[in-house]
Amino acid sequence: EALKLVKKNGWAIKSLSNDFKRDKEIVLSAIENEAFAIGHADKKYLKNKEVAKVALKKNIHVYLILDSKLINDKEIMTLVGLNK
Repeated sequence: EALKLVKKNGWAIKSLSNDFKRDKEIVLSAIENEAFAIGHADKKYLKNKEVAKVALKKNIHVYLILDSKLINDKEIMTLVGLNK
């Protein structure tokens, strides 16, 4: 049920329980629909390079809310055009 919900509307993750916000499959589905849904998932995903890359490919502005370690990561910086 939660997975279907976030596939239709990524922002729906905001109203889900913390258990769902920690579930990688649900988080990735929400991000596929709305990149900034990463900000409403468990905070560990703002530090997760794999998940961050999915969000960044949908909207590079997600870079602004990522964990500081990720925003200084060479691969992440290249993805958003800051490291050439």
